[in-house]
Amino acid sequence: MSSNALAHARACRDQRRDHGRSTALAVAVLLLGMLTRLPAAEAAIPSVQTITSAAELNTLLATSTTPVFIDFSAVWCPPCKLLHAEILSAAKDHPGKISFALVDVEQLPDVAAAYNLVGMPLLVLVKGGNPVGRHEGLVKAIDLAAWAGLGGPGVAPPQTPVASTAQDPNQVPAGTGAAPFSSATTKLTLTDDQWRQRLSPELYDISRRKSTEPAFCGGYTAIEHNGPGIYHCAACGAPLFISDTKFDSGSGWPSFFKALPGRVDVQEDDSYGMDRTEVHCARCGGHLGHLFNDGPAPTGLRYCINAITLSFEPRVDPPAAKP
Repeated sequence: MSSNALAHARACRDQRRDHGRSTALAVAVLLLGMLTRLPAAEAAIPSVQTITSAAELNTLLATSTTPVFIDFSAVWCPPCKLLHAEILSAAKDHPGKISFALVDVEQLPDVAAAYNLVGMPLLVLVKGGNPVGRHEGLVKAIDLAAWAGLGGPGVAPPQTPVASTAQDPNQVPAGTGAAPFSSATTKLTLTDDQWRQRLSPELYDISRRKSTEPAFCGGYTAIEHNGPGIYHCAACGAPLFISDTKFDSGSGWPSFFKALPGRVDVQEDDSYGMDRTEVHCARCGGHLGHLFNDGPAPTGLRYCINAITLSFEPRVDPPAAKP
């Protein structure tokens, strides 16, 4: 190759390199601009508030002069992101007439538990400080306005009554007998004597002494006939699993491929000469069962749980619309 051809090739190489760098820089600047604009856009809408504590949510609900939608979501949930865009649109279209409280369920599991979170995204409508309806799934901006009573061409989505399910996170969850939640911690700590008084002998033996119930026992048979709903810790009332994650493993114990975020803890268990992973309730520390890596997609996990450690709360479907 002649010196001129070599020089030309080097010049073309350098030009392509410089162009690539310029393009990459431009893309980076564009992405940075998009990322920095998103929080600013949200911050410019005073009716959309990111909740950081249960107390902050309670204050908002008690003092708001407009209907408030509580949005329960998670950063990894794609439908939640779609709903968030509709929320911003509705807030911009109806300034001063509608408010939104954004709750990250992984950051505030107590609040999610208090409202019996089953699926996401979940919207709870609060008027005058009282929850009046809830809906799971995506809702368009115009339908949010109609649901809030602002009129317009939208249609309110199907709703489930929430009078019996939404509680202050600092109050006892109805019907569970659980000790009060705390905004600082979800732990329930009792003495061994208190647990003996609180639990049946069978549940005490499994929950506090880490025994295992027989496979295919009566509790397992009963639990197999449950429909849609949520499974709570029978010892303290904390929500643990939803029916959507339950599957038939053929093991003789209730099995789930995923737990609710932050509601169970695991630790190594070498009892009886076996190398296993124990599962226990994150709130009360009660033994639930064991975790195995032979479950179905999408997690590949199997939470193998003693049936007696679970209490089931059926999901209340909204009444059918009249023709």
